[in-house]
Amino acid sequence: MASSGEHLTLDQLMQRVENPVKKTTVFKYWESRVKYWKDKGHIGNAETYQAALNKFEAFMNEKDIRFSDITRQLLGRY
Repeated sequence: MASSGEHLTLDQLMQRVENPVKKTTVFKYWESRVKYWKDKGHIGNAETYQAALNKFEAFMNEKDIRFSDITRQLLGRY
């Protein structure tokens, strides 16, 4: 954090240690949403999410990315 210039209070540091952020990729997150809708019995929603994921995976040539990699330019090309 220091190398990036980020400054935290002791309370903020403790919060991050006690409740770390789970890092996930875009595809993994999208897949979790498909599963969520399937588990809820909303098959139409699951199929819609799956179709959108399939299109985005094809656009990305199957290369998964982090959310921080999503830019306005990427979305514009998509």
